[in-house]
Amino acid sequence: MNKNQSPRVYFQIRRQKSSWQQQVWQGIMAVVISCGVVCCVISSQADSWWNKLSSNYNPPSARIINQTSQPLVISSPADINTGELISLSYLLDERVKFQLVSQPQVYIPPIPDGFSDLFLFYPSEILKKRLNQEYGAKIEQIENLPLWKLTMP
Repeated sequence: MNKNQSPRVYFQIRRQKSSWQQQVWQGIMAVVISCGVVCCVISSQADSWWNKLSSNYNPPSARIINQTSQPLVISSPADINTGELISLSYLLDERVKFQLVSQPQVYIPPIPDGFSDLFLFYPSEILKKRLNQEYGAKIEQIENLPLWKLTMP
């Protein structure tokens, strides 16, 4: 074996080794990209996702509200409620109306007639208390959701 063949053999072995490593890394990249695509497909079909914890309640709340004929949703637009109300409104039918109570500790507006069902969405304790005081309303939470059914006497 002459001296010129030794570097050639080394180069061929080295090239084969790097080719094998390259194939392994290409396979790993294909798996990672495939997992990303699968995750995107799954999350695009979900009602809500893990990083939207409070919004997880909006789809089931909307389904309950949409099952009624003439619903009114009462809420106070404070803190997280504003974003949740906007999110919920996209899931509700057009016939659903909202009544926002901005300062329940000061003033509770009259509840209009003509609604089959009254709901409270993310109500504050003061709003629930004041509605009970003003109207003698019975307030019951629905299925551990931030949704309460308001029943007038």
